[in-house]
Amino acid sequence: MTALRRWAPWGLLGLLAVAALAVAAWPSGGHRTIADRARSVESELRCVDCEALSIADSSTSNAAAQRADIESRLRAGETEAQVRRAYVDRYGPSILLRPQNKGLGMLVWALPVGALVLGAGGLAVALRHWRSEPRLAASSADEQLVRRTREAR
Repeated sequence: MTALRRWAPWGLLGLLAVAALAVAAWPSGGHRTIADRARSVESELRCVDCEALSIADSSTSNAAAQRADIESRLRAGETEAQVRRAYVDRYGPSILLRPQNKGLGMLVWALPVGALVLGAGGLAVALRHWRSEPRLAASSADEQLVRRTREAR
């Protein structure tokens, strides 16, 4: 019974994490319009003028021209991946706001997750070690020392 009480919160936390990942990874269903698809691509590409904003959020003339180009490419039948690839080919991989999830870009995604897992594992090992150590009790000599110090004040 105590083992169940001890592990139940961790199991619930694990289920919540899996549910959150499933919701985040679930593809948005239904038919998406050209404008929705264009907005999706625009929000993933960096503005070449301001670089801190996506093409979708930038108000520069180059960003407006790129938004029009992306929409015309999608209307011409290109997929979102083909449009992204065209921009990466033209401007390089730094045009992407999100790092790719392969090669070196995978390291950017994996390192924080690995650090969290290692940190949680280290904390669990430390807590288990601290629990297994016996509690220290004051000896009679310690109690006498405290008593003498209190009397001296």
